[in-house]
Amino acid sequence: MEWTSPDWACPNFPVSFEGQEVVSTETIIADMNALLDMVTDGDTSARSKVLHVAHMFVTLQEADGHWAAMRNLRTGEPVGTARTAAPIPVFARLGEMLQSSEFDHAIERASTSTVFV
Repeated sequence: MEWTSPDWACPNFPVSFEGQEVVSTETIIADMNALLDMVTDGDTSARSKVLHVAHMFVTLQEADGHWAAMRNLRTGEPVGTARTAAPIPVFARLGEMLQSSEFDHAIERASTSTVFV
């Protein structure tokens, strides 16, 4: 796993190879889940990386409650018109891990959306 450049619109996001710009949200979420699987009581550094990306995803949530299915991480712009609710399970997992309601609003917005994904 590689990471996007800190000066990109979506900094420090997981990517498959250095310089990769366009990534599906589902791929990012799969990487985030893999990182969360690595978290232990003695080492929570992987969770910090996931938390950063999750915070960024909250800001990328569209007015309809969903996210672009594909995104150019360098520019931050959506690629295409497909939509997804893929971040919801990671938000819920982080909420459980941290015993926090921090992501509940984003989950609720996506869950009550009328957009079909």
